[in-house]
Amino acid sequence: MKKELMWACGLLDEVSLKKIRDICVKANSDMELSTRFLDFPFHVSYKRSFYTDEYEKIFPGLKELIKEEGRIACGSVYLQRIGDMIWLRFEKEDGLKALHEKADHYLGKGYGIEIDPFDKTYVPHVTLFRDGSEEKLDQMYEKLESQICVRDTWIERSFIGTKNRENIFFDMKREDK
Repeated sequence: MKKELMWACGLLDEVSLKKIRDICVKANSDMELSTRFLDFPFHVSYKRSFYTDEYEKIFPGLKELIKEEGRIACGSVYLQRIGDMIWLRFEKEDGLKALHEKADHYLGKGYGIEIDPFDKTYVPHVTLFRDGSEEKLDQMYEKLESQICVRDTWIERSFIGTKNRENIFFDMKREDK
């Protein structure tokens, strides 16, 4: 079987997602930066995407590991400019970092998937814009800096997928037993 690029991500709650997306779309109306990150659901990667030929084996366990965490409180978001990107960071990162470590452990121990350098210095974030123009990114950052003030963000839904399969979305809230 051919190896597939697999990912596991969390989605910001709908209220925060809509508010942030609307601010970014409006700010970008005259900037013409790529909208690829605005078009895809705003997400936080739990682990760097990885190649595997064992999707069918990995998927159920990874899904359960993520669901066990339940809804993850992320607190307030703040804007950060890193290299050629503008992204959102979170006031509360402990829940995301703990889930990241569990995913790394599960995939490494069970499937021999090595820890990527990105994972060794994991920073939970949501990418908003990426561009090669320092000037455009500086201008966009200035536009967004005073507008993005969202408190009480949550990761309520997650998804797992590959390039060749549909993303499977699922609710993070713990089910009562």
